[in-house]
Amino acid sequence: MKKVLAPVSWAMLSATLAACGGESNVINENPVVKPIDTGAVGCTVSSNASCFPFVLEYPVAGLQYTCSSDQLNIFKTKLDGNIVTGGCNKTDQVTLFLNTANNTRIELGRVNLSDLGQTSTDRQPVHLPLLKLAQGLTGKAPSQWSTSDPTVQVAIQLVKIFQAIGSQKLNYVVGDIQPITLDSSTTSGLSAITTAVGLDSFQNGQYATILKPWIDVSQISDATAFDTLKKAMYISQGAIYQADLPTVASVNQGMIGTANNNAQQAFIGTFFVMTDRQGYAHGYGVQWRGTPTQGTATNTAAVTLVSTTNPLMMYANTQSAMFDALTQRISGFNFLTMQNENLTLTQGRLLNDYMAAGSDALYRQITATTVAAPSDELTAWKMPTATGTYTGSADIVKAYSISYLDNRVFKSISTVPVGTQYYFPMYATLNFKFATPSSGSTPTDVKLGIVIDENGDIRTDMRANSAGTNDMSGQCGTVADSKAAQFVDNYGVAQYRIGTVAATNYQPTQNDLSIAPRIILAGKMFGDLDGVMLGLSGLINGTTNANTGVKLNLYGLYSNPTGGNINLTNYTGGVAQWANIFNSYKAIYAQTLANTTNPSTSLTSDEQKQINRLNGTVSIELASCYVRAKTK
Repeated sequence: MKKVLAPVSWAMLSATLAACGGESNVINENPVVKPIDTGAVGCTVSSNASCFPFVLEYPVAGLQYTCSSDQLNIFKTKLDGNIVTGGCNKTDQVTLFLNTANNTRIELGRVNLSDLGQTSTDRQPVHLPLLKLAQGLTGKAPSQWSTSDPTVQVAIQLVKIFQAIGSQKLNYVVGDIQPITLDSSTTSGLSAITTAVGLDSFQNGQYATILKPWIDVSQISDATAFDTLKKAMYISQGAIYQADLPTVASVNQGMIGTANNNAQQAFIGTFFVMTDRQGYAHGYGVQWRGTPTQGTATNTAAVTLVSTTNPLMMYANTQSAMFDALTQRISGFNFLTMQNENLTLTQGRLLNDYMAAGSDALYRQITATTVAAPSDELTAWKMPTATGTYTGSADIVKAYSISYLDNRVFKSISTVPVGTQYYFPMYATLNFKFATPSSGSTPTDVKLGIVIDENGDIRTDMRANSAGTNDMSGQCGTVADSKAAQFVDNYGVAQYRIGTVAATNYQPTQNDLSIAPRIILAGKMFGDLDGVMLGLSGLINGTTNANTGVKLNLYGLYSNPTGGNINLTNYTGGVAQWANIFNSYKAIYAQTLANTTNPSTSLTSDEQKQINRLNGTVSIELASCYVRAKTK
């Protein structure tokens, strides 16, 4: 998995945050080939350095596709873990379709892989969006995120086909995104189709009649298909977007800048922003501002600010996703500092579905080209302050991608058929314990009420007047619209988006029906929990093999709905852990002060307490007000 490294020592400051995760890419063997069966399979990077693996935004395994450089073989996409993958040479155009007979093919779109990016790996394959497939049919990039856009309209028709297969062949709930495998059962009736389906039949609606011997797409409304299209896009967009600290050893410069172009007023920063399943983003960052001891704003000089300057928190309150779904560009993303200053990301573009470059050098590395970057594609930010306007760049990594939620595990009112029991929305209480500090007393445990909603996103469920206290448990407060950016529950209490469920694990023979929650707590309303991260693998207390990802096992509850329990552990079944990156950086600064003779500043009493809240463990229990199994 991709990793976030929590800062705990000076030695870690020269290392950039790692982003080395992803899924492997394996193409379905035994493809249908023409004119003879050669037994050929699609490519992987490990077997072909020119291979460009891709992940289908809508998970349909068994879709046929061709690679333009291969005139012999027809390949099929394959379900691989929680993703569906394919692969062609990086210079190829990939064409997806159903039915091998040339006169009755159902065209599903084509994409020049170079339009998705210049590099892709087996461990981190690039997403192939539905809108890109539709663009391959219409020949036009979508100009607006609207049902009136011709390319969006075609993408809606593609979704209706996949939704009809899922609902009519596999009994999936309409509107839910579940993996589809095209086998003898799901393709029953497909051979009866005698007319080809292409752009014209999508645009005039005739494709519905043509496909009727197989599936009835009229059962899926345009409104539902459009909503599902957005869900699929939000899933492929869902991740942690992080800017690392600058490092001398890499072209990745992280987040860096100056005030009024004065090298003596240096800025470095880092941030972690989570995008959820409904397209909203939240998180926080840390920034340092001051004069480098070496007198210049080089990476070496600037990084010393981390130990010599008191860090400032900057909050990314809930807002739309950092990158626009259509253009993959930043059009304005805001952080609010502890001093009420606004830092705004003003421009930038996500490349290779993986990284946005702040420098020309990194742009060339990402795109594997020697061509200079267009100036409007490089990430830039600005922050007006009382002492001048800071400006700079940021290299942003997309880490911790999310996936669909298996309805055998995530039994939501939105994912189960009528007459079936469901458990989500689920109300629970997280019990945070703090690790014993090296000096001073251990902080008091904190309870936080949460709800994992029917969409798979997580928000708070706090009682009135409990914000910032040690008992912020809830009372199962409902909200009028779980798709809104901000919430006020039926008790009149403000609730906050704090996370999402990344994926599911279905292993009933091992008594494991788990979901993987990820949470970032950012805001003074969380009191001692401000800055806590949960469910992100990385370093805790300097241990490189610390298992800090978490999973919530629902097996006990599902086995015994009236009396069973849920269980929160790390990925290997050990105690679940959390970390606070901001407090860890504060502790680094505190150590510098402790080692300095006659320091000019000192920590406040609140900061002294803060550096004792670096990490700890967390458990979970169902809320007493939670109604367990309900019937849809």
